[in-house]
Amino acid sequence: MGRATLIGFSAVAMWALLALLTDASGQVPPFLLSAITFSIGTGVGLIARLFMPAPDKSQKIPPQVWLIGIAGLFGYHFFYFTALRNAPAVEASLIAYLWPLLIVLGSALMPGEKLAWNHVVGALLGLAGTVLIVTKGGGLAFDARYSFGYAMAAVCAVLWSSYSLLSRRFPSVPTSIVTWFCAATAVLSLACHLALEQTVLPVGAGQWLAVLGLGLMPVGAAFYAWDIGVKRGNIQVLGAASYAAPLGMPPTLARSAAKTLAVAMLAVLGGLQGGPLLLVAALALSAAGDAFLSRDGEKAFLGGLASFLVAHIVYVALFLRSGGGLGVLGAEPWRGAIALAMAVFVVIMLAALWRRVGPGLRIPITVYIAAILAMGISALTTSNMWVIGGAVLFMVSDGLLATEKFLVAAISPHRAWMRLAVWALYYAAQLATTLGFLLNLGSY
Repeated sequence: MGRATLIGFSAVAMWALLALLTDASGQVPPFLLSAITFSIGTGVGLIARLFMPAPDKSQKIPPQVWLIGIAGLFGYHFFYFTALRNAPAVEASLIAYLWPLLIVLGSALMPGEKLAWNHVVGALLGLAGTVLIVTKGGGLAFDARYSFGYAMAAVCAVLWSSYSLLSRRFPSVPTSIVTWFCAATAVLSLACHLALEQTVLPVGAGQWLAVLGLGLMPVGAAFYAWDIGVKRGNIQVLGAASYAAPLGMPPTLARSAAKTLAVAMLAVLGGLQGGPLLLVAALALSAAGDAFLSRDGEKAFLGGLASFLVAHIVYVALFLRSGGGLGVLGAEPWRGAIALAMAVFVVIMLAALWRRVGPGLRIPITVYIAAILAMGISALTTSNMWVIGGAVLFMVSDGLLATEKFLVAAISPHRAWMRLAVWALYYAAQLATTLGFLLNLGSY
């Protein structure tokens, strides 16, 4: 799997968070939500341009590229929202979610592309699995009364698969063009909102944080990553892999699936890319921890704690094996300073938690805190800033999780945004750590 395919796969991983964040954004009408999030996505592109080489101003963008891009981003969302207004959500979502299969099959029509049987089988199995999960094995019930809605959903599938396939025909067009596709989608979505919807804004910090998360990742960075993947990567693999994101699931099921599959997909990616076995093991253990923590109750919490404890121990082994040894902490003052800050942070957290948790949780939490401190310090022995950044984000995420679960009052209005921040920081940490190793395979 090449670098471009890896980047495209990260888009699928980010889309796994789409249902979770959309559900957390409250009752914001779809076109207004689209306008806000695509505006944020435009900002992502504009900021990225500050750190990238200036585009060649002499390069002319063919008119059809603008048509393909805007029709792909805005057209998909317009027809998807129209489908949901005119057909049951389950059937409409599944029809719209035919686009990965259409990408795999349609790639056979592209110049220089060969369609392998395993790609088709993988896509069909992914579609079948999605149908089983969404319907809970109960089958589908298509009703002729909703034919218009079903047709709109089919248009969605054709539009997004066509956008993905046709983008491959223009590999020389820079990915920065997606910035303007996002901007046009934001403007057109706002026009649709003003014409068709009542304005309902997010309420509270939690909902606004969910909207920000949508704009930064599933509706922001994901589209830029997807552009790179479909233009330069293995488009059949990307199409088949897209069924790993729970885009067509009901909100409650998608919420649990997103929390588990998002990191499970990183584990699969690490294995396919030939990443270190310890990395794959740590990600798989983290996904198991996510599955536990997506459920309520003390037993589930302890199961999640145990899974992440072992995951952190595996990360410690991975980082120490990949790093320069603990001696670098003293040789480079900035590393030692961060290590000291980590130690102070965990001591403060442990002191605060010790007074608030029951006797049965004190020892497990103490052991876990020691493990995450060891993980953070061992990451500092590496020369990989992705890994160091991931470790810092991991510790902040766990600190917020402990604060929300044990230190903040049950009726506190801050709990909503803290839950979202925990998952956003945690997932960013896992993604950064994974990319840190996979983008530098030759260094380890």
